[in-house]
Amino acid sequence: FPFPELTAEEAASLIEHGQTLGCSGFTAAGSVKAIPSALAKRAADEHAAGRPFTLGILTGASTGPSFDGALAKAEAIHFRTPYQS
Repeated sequence: FPFPELTAEEAASLIEHGQTLGCSGFTAAGSVKAIPSALAKRAADEHAAGRPFTLGILTGASTGPSFDGALAKAEAIHFRTPYQS
């Protein structure tokens, strides 16, 4: 059966404060880019409204600035393992 296609913003809207997100990796070339950016924007919006928004992050390998950097800049990470870049 077909899976629905979602925009990065739609996918990010399904992820709630305090949840843990698991992603693949293998440097910046192999890690996701659009959803972390959308999550970072959402976190910034939530923080600006006075609401908390942080995530636990698990990855199978290193990621890169479009993943770790975007979420860290938005203060959206409360737990990160095993790789950090």
